[in-house]
Amino acid sequence: MQEIKIKPVLWRHKTAKNGEFEIRIRVTQYKEVGYYNTGFTSKEENWDELNECPLSSHPKFKAIIKKINSLVSEIDYEIKTMHRNGIEMISLKDLKDKVRKVELRVQPVKIIQLFDIVIKEMEEQGRIGYAGVFYSGKIKLKKYLLVDKTFWAFTKTDFEAY
Repeated sequence: MQEIKIKPVLWRHKTAKNGEFEIRIRVTQYKEVGYYNTGFTSKEENWDELNECPLSSHPKFKAIIKKINSLVSEIDYEIKTMHRNGIEMISLKDLKDKVRKVELRVQPVKIIQLFDIVIKEMEEQGRIGYAGVFYSGKIKLKKYLLVDKTFWAFTKTDFEAY
């Protein structure tokens, strides 16, 4: 089993639109390297290179630390899960795909959008009949919903009316 290193870095190869550098999570396995974007940027003077994190003077310090910790723990969780399932050689691409799926589940997803995600996954797995069931459900729900809603916005009244 090869060691996988996870480390937050300031991506200095290219500046963002705001003139700052992106904050990314670098995952290294032997000579293979992968990066996860945190969605945050920082100036060099707001980045602590020694401790690999933003300085407390950074305007979005708490949000950045929360995102870094969340991504690192999710990556670590997926690595441990793969090892527990007997996968010794983890490809960084597979790892990135798993983490992205988790990020999609965490973000507020609208109901029709979720149907599209499930349908696509079923088709990719060759489960065309099962994808058809979800497609039918999506069409019926679209007739009722004038505007796509998140699950949190779909009320008991909406369900009863449907």
